[in-house]
Amino acid sequence: MKKIIYLIVFACSLSFNSIQAQEKEGFRFDAMIMYGLGFGVADNSNETDYNFRTQEFNAVFNFDFGKLFGFGTGLGLSRLSGNGFNSSGDFFHRRTLLRIPVLLTMIHPVTEHFEFYANGGFFWEHISNDEFQYLNTTIEDLYEGSSIGAQFQIGLFINLPDHLDWGESRLGIIVGAQVSGEYDSLLNTQDLGDIYTTSVVYSYGF
Repeated sequence: MKKIIYLIVFACSLSFNSIQAQEKEGFRFDAMIMYGLGFGVADNSNETDYNFRTQEFNAVFNFDFGKLFGFGTGLGLSRLSGNGFNSSGDFFHRRTLLRIPVLLTMIHPVTEHFEFYANGGFFWEHISNDEFQYLNTTIEDLYEGSSIGAQFQIGLFINLPDHLDWGESRLGIIVGAQVSGEYDSLLNTQDLGDIYTTSVVYSYGF
């Protein structure tokens, strides 16, 4: 969690020094589709830690009220997969998580064609599917439940040219870090720890 806080403080100080904090005119609503890839480490209290990969798909709706900051929320789907071993043997682990974020967001012009983007906040996530595949058996729903996590993302948008634009459309790339909560099984507590992702974004403004 401390790493996320340090990232937020650093990015905010950097953005305020490089971007003039002027007010923007009027209300603006943006719908964003994000697809990302990342990696992390499953930190186990009574078993061996192991690495995993993640794929994320997020739909975020951003409300900009004419100031520097806005509000964002939406729905996300995250799929984790990785190989490891524990007291039962070698396994392949696959997990699907549903997520609802509550974010403080910032979209601000840097030049005529580029915009700076950042968000930070919290999310609720729920395990919808959990599967450990061993050589001769598969164990499902070893971990269940919900948790609260924190995230931060920062990136750059480019406004699409008029002949490619269907309105106020933008493409972007963002990098981020997040910390998920803990999940308990009968004999172990699992913390997904720090997860780092890189995402491509399509944004449409209304």
